[in-house]
Amino acid sequence: MAQADIYSGAELALFAGTSASDPTTDDYKEVVEVNSYGPYGGQNNEITFENQSTGETEYLSGSTDYGNLNVTCGYVRDDPGQQRLRDARASRTEINVFLFDRKTGEAHHFRVTPMSDQINPGSNAAAKTQDFTLRLRSAPDVNFTPPSGTV
Repeated sequence: MAQADIYSGAELALFAGTSASDPTTDDYKEVVEVNSYGPYGGQNNEITFENQSTGETEYLSGSTDYGNLNVTCGYVRDDPGQQRLRDARASRTEINVFLFDRKTGEAHHFRVTPMSDQINPGSNAAAKTQDFTLRLRSAPDVNFTPPSGTV
């Protein structure tokens, strides 16, 4: 699976938009308390066939599966960014999101459908967290410019 080259940690921020068709004019809200991000990228399905002329097995690159972006954050019930992800999952709505690297200024845009939002209640030593699974609907736009005033 091809991995996107973007830093992780405190410099990386996630912004959740709406179902607007133009991501450059969408209204984004930062998702607060993000602790970790999973890898993301595309993987092509392999198509196997036998060449009728030579009898040899050959392979082609088939459709692309862009996979999921898994995000874990500290649970904040009234955070507008987290709430956008929860609402989109509940309504099965495809939305815009982008990752922004505060260190480099690089932004990656995705169209996603939030597939799960699970709350981990924590313990006496650990805070409550929320895990989101965001199903990528297309390749990341690694040349994305966030709307003015967003970051």
